[in-house]
Amino acid sequence: MNNEPRQNPYEVLGVEKDAEARAIKKAYFERVRQNPPETHPEEFRRLREAYELLSDPEARQAFDASAAQQADGPEAAKNAALQEAINLFEAGDKVGGRRLLTELLNEQPDLHDARILLGRHFLYEGDAKEALAEFDALLARAPDHWQGHLQRGWALLRLEQMKEAADAFWRAGKHGPAEVGPRVALADCLEAMGQVADSLKVLEEAQSLPGISRMDVLALKVRRIATMLEFGQDASAEKELEQLDAELPESADPELRRWTGGQLSSAAAHLFSQQKSKGANQLLAFGRRFNPESATEVAYPTRVILDVEALPPVTREWLHAEAERADGWRAVMTWVMPAILTLAAAAATSFLLAFIYFGISE
Repeated sequence: MNNEPRQNPYEVLGVEKDAEARAIKKAYFERVRQNPPETHPEEFRRLREAYELLSDPEARQAFDASAAQQADGPEAAKNAALQEAINLFEAGDKVGGRRLLTELLNEQPDLHDARILLGRHFLYEGDAKEALAEFDALLARAPDHWQGHLQRGWALLRLEQMKEAADAFWRAGKHGPAEVGPRVALADCLEAMGQVADSLKVLEEAQSLPGISRMDVLALKVRRIATMLEFGQDASAEKELEQLDAELPESADPELRRWTGGQLSSAAAHLFSQQKSKGANQLLAFGRRFNPESATEVAYPTRVILDVEALPPVTREWLHAEAERADGWRAVMTWVMPAILTLAAAAATSFLLAFIYFGISE
């Protein structure tokens, strides 16, 4: 569910453009063995999407026609110029990359891919205001450009303008009716704004987008379940986990089952970071159904007791700082009150001993 352009499926699988179905299938399984889904989920996703595209005669024909068009004429020159800018950025020549893109835009103001690339460069560099200016300039010329609205949403999010960002993500979805990325971005933004029910609805509706891949549907289901568990909707999450289990029986594609198990483990890691151990362990348990060979053979504890003084000094300092940052006065009292009580007990004991001693002396 990323927003990166689709890579050339022939290059992903390492096959020729005239490769037969058998050769494509062989290349796919060879690369999956080298990049198993539980340890290389993103690489597996690329392989799976490339394999599904080339296994569908109509989708393959459409891709070949589009690629042929881009290889000739103005499209080829445009792509070469954009690639040159990317190469400059990757080589660390930020000034050169920006200069090249600016020159391209001065010559071709409607070269929207160049505007997107320049804006994303500013976002990467942490300059959200400059990025927003580029995306606004793009949308002034092309109001229906879904990627422009999506990137504008990311810039607004960096500027902590949540409501405006949500509106931009919604518009990206409106103008990109088959795109998954805007829906996920909108769901995340709504969740951050506390509108959990709306976020869950967006994730559910996104599963019915036209032409959506099986992997995107599964990833959306896992994300929706994790959100339910994070916000205490355990019964609903349990129901959807059972439905997910039924959709991927043991007879299903084993690689796809293992990949789904990896998605559940990743979602569990997020829940652990939110101190939602019960839900995280629930996801891990279901993940082991899809991938019994997973290293997560036991549930992780919800609480661990350790000797703080046995930790390295730098770790102790960090724990003290985090405790005070997170809990404020309550954290301070956790340390101060035991010390006060100990001193009070020591003082009382001293007075008692002194009274006994002087009493006996008299």
